Amino acid sequence: MIQATELRLNNYVKYNGIVMYVTSIESPKPRKEKRFDGKYIIELFDGTGFITATTDQIDGIDLTEELLLGSGFDYYYDGTMILKSFVIDLISYDILHEDSWIASEIKHLHQLQNLYFVITQKELQINLHNQK
Repeated sequence: MIQATELRLNNYVKYNGIVMYVTSIESPKPRKEKRFDGKYIIELFDGTGFITATTDQIDGIDLTEELLLGSGFDYYYDGTMILKSFVIDLISYDILHEDSWIASEIKHLHQLQNLYFVITQKELQINLHNQK
């Protein structure tokens, strides 16, 4: 489960094992439909259709070598991968940027997307082919 405060538009997540991205986030409020009453509502898109979910229905996408390689990262040294000035330690999931450790335990794609955006003000280009 992901906390709504961890999400922003265009984050990739999993819903029922399907990779989707966030298209809108609505704050909790009273709703007629009980399953959505008082909960954050997350609208997701998978390229073919939209789905409405709550945060307890979505999960993060684990960072893997394959995902990082497909998204522009390259092998760096001893269990790390690099994209421009971002280095990820694949054992501790710590992030090094311009010679400073800036984050720890970044294990999910949406976390990496958010961190990359905060620092660069650009979206991380993601290639999710072959992701399950």
